[in-house]
Amino acid sequence: MKTFLALLFLIFPIFAFSQTSSNDYVIYLDSLGRRTEPGQHDYIRLLQNFRSKVVHCKVYDYYKSGKRKMVGLYSNKYFRYKTGPFTSYYENGIMQSQINYFEDAPTGKCYFWYENGSKKAECEFIKGKASEPTVMKVNQYWSRIAIQRVVDGKGHFQDEDMTSFSEGELLDGVKNGEWWGTDYKDKFKFTELYAKGKLISGSSIDSLNQKHQYGEVYVLPKPTKGPEHFLKYVKKELKQRKDLKNNEYSEQIAISFTVSSSGKLIDFDVFRYEQSNIDEALMEICKNYGDWEPAKSRGIDTESYLTIPIDTYRY
Repeated sequence: MKTFLALLFLIFPIFAFSQTSSNDYVIYLDSLGRRTEPGQHDYIRLLQNFRSKVVHCKVYDYYKSGKRKMVGLYSNKYFRYKTGPFTSYYENGIMQSQINYFEDAPTGKCYFWYENGSKKAECEFIKGKASEPTVMKVNQYWSRIAIQRVVDGKGHFQDEDMTSFSEGELLDGVKNGEWWGTDYKDKFKFTELYAKGKLISGSSIDSLNQKHQYGEVYVLPKPTKGPEHFLKYVKKELKQRKDLKNNEYSEQIAISFTVSSSGKLIDFDVFRYEQSNIDEALMEICKNYGDWEPAKSRGIDTESYLTIPIDTYRY
């Protein structure tokens, strides 16, 4: 039965995407956007003209039913850098959001709708200073029953997606005062105090009823000895690989992997125009590097998914 299902999902895109060509590339993703096997996927991604030699490509996501989920453009198909407008849809065909990107970062005005087509929010992404992340300001917000809760950046806002729910007051479009919520993915509750969009303090209680204090909502995972040590290690190991001696490389490769909540690297993937033995070597080297410091979501270790560009020089 499992073999039959796998074959069914492999064949499925042929019927769902009648306009695919030999240059297109289809991958299967879970609910968090991580690559997975057919039959275990939540949606399907089609990279149009991926096997051509141009670096950019159109990207389309589809639900299992074959209904359109998202459409946009990658300026770099290997690193999956978003550029320009990205539009997402509910499975019933209603538009869910419109967001613009520049160099893979959201920018400018964006819009959101509910499944019934009623307007949900009008927002705007504001780029911070060099070391600060992009901030989303909520200018207008309506509840599911079409009552406007936020007017010109002031009011009560509820933020929910597949992984979490939170709510609190907005001032000038950003969080202000006490906020509280639930993380569905890692199963914990939290309360936070904000002042003009800046997190002052946060407290979370995990599934074991243990309390965690934090000063950052999310902390990225990192190699135990730092990013520079990791990249130097990878380049050194690639240079020493005897099975690559007859190859010449001078390119940048993107490798993706999951950093588990315990810091182990799993689920490796390399996206390239042509497969080669350097792909397997790169995945093996990264795996042998050792554990990382895991990401932290509101003070709690959590699983995360990364894509890292690595320069590979072989002479």
